[in-house]
Amino acid sequence: MSGGRPESSGGSPTVSTALGEPPPRRDGWLRARRVSVVTALVAGAVAGLLGGAVALLGARGEPCVPAREYRVTRDGAVLDAVGSPVGEVRVADVVQVRSLAHDRYPHRYFGTVARTGVSGYVDEAKLAYTAPVCTD
Repeated sequence: MSGGRPESSGGSPTVSTALGEPPPRRDGWLRARRVSVVTALVAGAVAGLLGGAVALLGARGEPCVPAREYRVTRDGAVLDAVGSPVGEVRVADVVQVRSLAHDRYPHRYFGTVARTGVSGYVDEAKLAYTAPVCTD
């Protein structure tokens, strides 16, 4: 120390350091940058997921109706809108479901059995999801 003044630590002295108080925090810009980076990463991840879905569905270059494909895990009946059996599903059959809405029955999806072409309501407890698909 020379002349009663505190020694400088390489920077210009500030009022707060001269009074013995801690210097003001200068990391506000760092927090803002960190938030911006996290926001950009999340936005990029969402865009990547959506872009992948669009690429999958539009890859053929023809009109596409998105659907979910299920594999049947237990034999069962395919019902029509009034509850009458119109077909059957067997273990390992593939069922394509275009909507997960339960419009007629609380535990059945409306879908088409690939093996027979029969469309109707299939018990969702007998289905295991396999993949998204593109249908006609």
